[in-house]
Amino acid sequence: MPQLRQDRFTKEWVFVANQGESATLLELLPEKLQPPRPHFAESCPLCPRSTSGLPEISSAHYSENSHFSNMRVLLQPHPASQRDANQEIFRQELIVETSDHSVNSSLLPEAHYLSLFKIAKVRYHELALDPQVKQIVLEKNQCSGNVLQEHAHGRLHCCGGISPELDARLRIAREQFAATGKCIFCASLEKESHTGSRISANRRFVTAAPFASLSPFSTVIYPRRHMASF
Repeated sequence: MPQLRQDRFTKEWVFVANQGESATLLELLPEKLQPPRPHFAESCPLCPRSTSGLPEISSAHYSENSHFSNMRVLLQPHPASQRDANQEIFRQELIVETSDHSVNSSLLPEAHYLSLFKIAKVRYHELALDPQVKQIVLEKNQCSGNVLQEHAHGRLHCCGGISPELDARLRIAREQFAATGKCIFCASLEKESHTGSRISANRRFVTAAPFASLSPFSTVIYPRRHMASF
């Protein structure tokens, strides 16, 4: 039978299926494979030489770095006005991962994702200098639907307010510290480390599948040191 578990950070209750009841990989795949995509799509604003291209953002931190030679950062001229009712988005940037429209980013090597996170980190620190920015959200996009979604890219949302989800987590963390004198994230890391069944670690970080995961493949990354930003 499914287990009822409580998320340590949000206090939400989640039904978690037993291993034998979880969906298999084949059940998660689409019923029909999509037709192959072209290497170049004229109507795609992320393809080089496209007539509908978006303005490119240059940065000395990554423009001269060979690791980022196949990646570009583009400005979305008309960003979505909000992620929800309480979080206005006033700037969006697209990190184009490859010049090839047909590439499936899930098949790219580990070095590709390392470059993606590095360039996102560079832009994060540059954008955070703006006092209007209260939260920056990184999304990874590639799916069927329209020509823009087909091209592998990441998206940076600059928000003028904190999302209700993050605000709730911070409030619960403050309440936990006031009641126990302990950091809720450090306490969770200690519990996950003792369990040892859902974690992977290196010298600086620990990754864990949450005890009460809200979605399949959800992963939490903890620094080994107590840090507010890493």
